[in-house]
Amino acid sequence: MQYSDIVSELASLSKNYGEKLKNELERDGLKILYCRLLSALAEEDGGTQLSLVERTGIKAPTVSIMLRQMEKLGLVLRKVDDYDLRKTHVNLTEKGREADKAAKDRIVQMQKNTFGNISEEDLKIFCSVLYTISDNLKS
Repeated sequence: MQYSDIVSELASLSKNYGEKLKNELERDGLKILYCRLLSALAEEDGGTQLSLVERTGIKAPTVSIMLRQMEKLGLVLRKVDDYDLRKTHVNLTEKGREADKAAKDRIVQMQKNTFGNISEEDLKIFCSVLYTISDNLKS
């Protein structure tokens, strides 16, 4: 097998996994980026919009637009800080907590479907090779 074949397979795998995950989440009416914000809020509910930007790596204008959309869907509530009007705190609603749980359940199920028929030994070897490739790219 040529190196270019391996690179092509890795790219295809990543693309296919991302598309499959996107489609699975959209069945529940969720966007992938929503899930990143829901997960971050589930870990630290009530944080500021800026802290969400810092924790997720999603750009501030994108977070602002997404939160506006998520608020319209009833997933989050935004509230301007009483003492510092520059800060906006974001909280999950009950519907947002349910959506976060549904997304995490869907992801776990997809991981089981993807890797369930691969032996533990093969998965360890696969991960070891991926880590080596990742390290090679960093150097």
